[in-house]
Amino acid sequence: MMTTEADATRDVAIGVLCCDTDFTKVPGHIRNRATFDFPVIYRVVDGATAERVVTLADPSLLDPFVQAARELEARGAAAITGACGFLAIFQRELADAVNVPLHASSLIQLPMVHRMIRSDRKVGLLVAKKPSLTRRHLEAVGAEHVPVCVAGLEDQPEFREVMLEGRRAELDADRLGREVLGQAERLAKENPDMGALVIECTDVVPYAHEIQARLGLPVFDIVTLTQMVHRSLTRRPFGTSGSAGNP
Repeated sequence: MMTTEADATRDVAIGVLCCDTDFTKVPGHIRNRATFDFPVIYRVVDGATAERVVTLADPSLLDPFVQAARELEARGAAAITGACGFLAIFQRELADAVNVPLHASSLIQLPMVHRMIRSDRKVGLLVAKKPSLTRRHLEAVGAEHVPVCVAGLEDQPEFREVMLEGRRAELDADRLGREVLGQAERLAKENPDMGALVIECTDVVPYAHEIQARLGLPVFDIVTLTQMVHRSLTRRPFGTSGSAGNP
């Protein structure tokens, strides 16, 4: 059977470096296959818990993540991403370890988003744990000079118990949604000069559409970034149907 160009496009896979978590991943989460319309290859890094990745920024995790990235490349990943925005701290080392594009975190979009909005506007950040976001994370993605305002989810009961502390695998998606929307709205209210929002935490991307509806702002996250990267690897000729010539 002849392979069509569309078939070849659908076969281009993205690899995902995953933390060691067991909670339910709902559609919209980068670790739910239904989130994407292209192949995704997952690799869980044993021992990469939320505490070690988010709270401690444990440098001993770099080597396991490097090995996992190389494994994903060997398995055919055309690009690689991460399932936790705090992996930004390893962006340079991970990108240097493989020969395919690697975007470890949605935070890599911060400089771009800042340039897209008015210079007197801030970029909002919705993160898993505000105290854990340091200048080192921003420097790792060239965003140390981007004016940001930040809201964390560390004090929200559902998020804290399931995502940060790993007390249970069963997720109350509605309760989490209320927490996420509440924090996003509070951030916007306290920062009327916020011009766009970047979601660091991959766990709350399923609520991005609701956040956008409430705030009326552009919302960027790891899924929007991964979709863009996939499109950059699967370019196709532009159609010839429709009106010809200049508008």
